[in-house]
Parts: sequence; C-alpha cells; structure tokens
Amino acid sequence: SFGFFNRMNAAELFQFVITQRLQPHRHAVDAGRAISAKARGLDATGIGFNRDFSIGCDRPKFSDVIEDRADRFRHDLGNIRFAFLAGIAIWVAWGLLLRPYMLALSDPQLDLLMRFRVFIPMPLGALAHTYTRFFGRVWEWVAVAIAAATLLFWVFYVSRISTLPAEYGYIGVILITAFTYALLRLRFVLVVLVTLIGIAAYLPYAITAKYIQDVSLVLAMLYLVSFGLMGGIAAYRMERFTRDLFLRGRQLEQERTRSDGLLLNMLPVAIVEQLNASSGGRIAQTLDRVSVFIADAVGA
Repeated sequence: SFGFFNRMNAAELFQFVITQRLQPHRHAVDAGRAISAKARGLDATGIGFNRDFSIGCDRPKFSDVIEDRADRFRHDLGNIRFAFLAGIAIWVAWGLLLRPYMLALSDPQLDLLMRFRVFIPMPLGALAHTYTRFFGRVWEWVAVAIAAATLLFWVFYVSRISTLPAEYGYIGVILITAFTYALLRLRFVLVVLVTLIGIAAYLPYAITAKYIQDVSLVLAMLYLVSFGLMGGIAAYRMERFTRDLFLRGRQLEQERTRSDGLLLNMLPVAIVEQLNASSGGRIAQTLDRVSVFIADAVGA
C-alpha cells in the first residue's frame, strides 16, 4: 500500500482520494438520475412512458395532491379575488346597459331585485370569505356552489324577463361558465360539473319556452356545447400544466438538496454556501501569506 502511494504523483493521489470519497454516493447519484428521468416522463434509456397522475403526471401520494392544491391556491388567490370583483362589476354594468331595453314595467323591478339581492351579493360574500383563514380548504367548492347557484337563478331570471331577446339567456350561461376556468381556474372535473349544470338548467327552459324559435334553440345548443367543450379542454390543459410545473419545482428542490449533500462530503460548509450564492463566477480568495503543510500518516 505504501509503495503504491509512493509511485503516485500529487494529481493522481488527489483523484484517487476523491474517487474513494464519492464511491458510496454513486448509487445515490444513479437513483437521483432515475428519479429525474421519471419526473420528465422518461425511463432509464430516455424513452417516454405512460404516466398516471389524474392529469398526465405520476401517480401521487395523497399528501402530494394536498400540497399541489395548496400551492395552486397560493398562486391563484389573486386571480380568485379578481374574478369575484370582475363578476360584481359585470353585474352592475349589465344592469346599466340593458335597463333602457326592458320595456315591460315588471322587467326593471325584477332586474333590480335579482341583480342587487342575488347576483351581486354572492360574489361579494365570496370575496369577503377569501380573507378568512379556512378559505383555502374550501375555496373550490365555494366557487362551484356560487357558479351553480348563479346559473340556476339566471335561468329563473331570464324566464321572467319578457322583453329581451332569447340570445340573452344562453350568452349569460356561457359567460358564467367561462368564469370558472378563465378567472377562477377551477380543476377540470369541477369545470365540467358547472358546465353540465348550466346546460341541464337552461335547455329544458329553452325547449319549453313558447317565444323561443327553433333556430334560436339550435343556436343555443350549439353554442353551449361548443363553449363547454372548449372550456373543458382549456381547464384540462391548465391543470396539467400547473401540476407538471409543481412536480418540476419539487424535482429541482430534491436535486439541489442532493447536490449540496455531495458537495458537503468534499468541501467545507462555508465554501458550499459561497458556491450556492455565486452566479457562476469564481469564488477563489486571495491570501497574501499562506503556509503549506505536507504530512504522511505512516501505517494509517
């Protein structure tokens, strides 16, 4: 052993020591590469494989699903509040714009009653609810309940307004469902649920209403189904993108932790911290006076 080290120069000795130090960690690095490839949808050879995470991701643990939804809520809270504010503003604007076209005496009174006692108070109450501590746990079901209730009250409202065109009814249904995926960014399943509620509530009324002509009924079915499909596709792609982004963030954090662990086996903590804080430049320090001590541990 001593003769072996005697025949090695300094560079070879350093390389030998580093190799021996890293030997126990090779399996960890290989496992890390496998995990990294799996998170990207690849097997050990780099070939894609089928993933199953409800929406195009690996099969998660229950805790991962909860963490993913909590992360989405933190990022979407501003959009949720903006959605409720936008809903209030649109209800007010619609009332002001359409009031001159409500010719029957009972229409303006019903409009004021429904608009300021039903449609506006629901998003206003939900907006106030966003500032409570437990809103993050129930926000999706609160949004679904408000959207479903708004659709049902909307169908009742348009069935009683007699002087506005038939298109007023299904356009409102489309806009209400669009809120669920464009601003509230609900999950795919919940967007589909709200869309089906809207279609199931409006079409029976449109079929039985005598003043709605056949061509208007066909247009209503066409637009409701078409926008429902497009909304479902948009919600699906958004949910898949956000979940993939969440998994990439977790993978990056795991790789950073593993990299720091390997560096700490070779370098002092202070040097590792400097490496992490640097932007890729050199971290070498200049010392005016240094001492170099060379020792050989005989028999070690």
